[in-house]
Amino acid sequence: MLITYSIILAPTLIFVFANSLASWVSMLLIVSIALTFLSFSMVACSDPGVIREHYVNAVGDDAGILCGTLVLPLSLFVTLMDVAHCQIRRPLNAIHCYECEVCIDGMDHHCPWTGKCIGKKTLYWFYLFLWMICIHMTFGIGTVVYYCIGGRTS
Repeated sequence: MLITYSIILAPTLIFVFANSLASWVSMLLIVSIALTFLSFSMVACSDPGVIREHYVNAVGDDAGILCGTLVLPLSLFVTLMDVAHCQIRRPLNAIHCYECEVCIDGMDHHCPWTGKCIGKKTLYWFYLFLWMICIHMTFGIGTVVYYCIGGRTS
């Protein structure tokens, strides 16, 4: 994760502290990097939706849903599967990650940049991070091209 932060931050700091950028360009780069760091940190430091043993207890046989005056067993609404690796029962939309060795609710993929899975709870932040890194890179490359062509300020 530290490598990812460094890869994002190092090129930006070179241009921000080069003193050849206009102040508004430096401010935009700082805002862009801050939003990129915020979204990346939310992905990297949030729970992606790990299925824990207490989930099984919440959907056990004695749990139920009040439907009118009847209490229906929750097992009618949530289908659970046994997972040999985790030794737990998981819902059908959860997938076991073989790198993290846990089951993730709504797992999308295991991200090598964060070292974590992207699941139901972190998918929004992951998409926001992708948008922010694209915007940041486009702005950074545009700034480099502009100043290389001759748009330097005095």
